[in-house]
Amino acid sequence: RKRAKWLLARFMRMTSGDARIIAESCDPYQTTLREHLDYHRRNRRRGRMSGQVRLRVRYRAYATPWFDYLLVSPDEMKRLLEGTGWRVSRFYRSRGPSYCAIIEKE
Repeated sequence: RKRAKWLLARFMRMTSGDARIIAESCDPYQTTLREHLDYHRRNRRRGRMSGQVRLRVRYRAYATPWFDYLLVSPDEMKRLLEGTGWRVSRFYRSRGPSYCAIIEKE
């Protein structure tokens, strides 16, 4: 959460007044898979958001450093934007848990 707000503040400073962010996410709560629900609980116990994923990308002998990837519900996205100067102007939802958002400066 803190890192997301830091990044949004940085984007605010480095972009023009009519800047937009096109964000894609997946609502982590739209699942019934036990392993996903267990992962959410483990994250919350550790003080992390339910949809926070730690991963790295590997290809043959190459691997990226570990990094956090945050999956949030539309409501969580709106809450993350509070106080940052950004707001969701529109959501584009799919039949499943994936969605896109157009984020603009307030």
